[in-house]
Amino acid sequence: KCDVYKIESNEDNFLHISNSKNDFLVGDYIRLCNFENVQMDDDSCLNEQYKITEVKDNGLRIENTDNIKQGLYIMNVSLQHSIHMSYH
Repeated sequence: KCDVYKIESNEDNFLHISNSKNDFLVGDYIRLCNFENVQMDDDSCLNEQYKITEVKDNGLRIENTDNIKQGLYIMNVSLQHSIHMSYH
């Protein structure tokens, strides 16, 4: 089963992805990955976690998608056994 999903488009804080609706729940947290080295002016979104506020068959709504580009990948960190730390 797939752990990461490619963002096909980003419109009005809604990330269009090909996914199974059962892989994400409202309240889960996702993080972004840049596996294909997508050119970005601001890559700060790769260091953040985003809360899912809506789940549909064709994608997810999250709180803020201003810097999120097509071609990035999302991973549901609520399903992962990992520790994510950042510092400034």
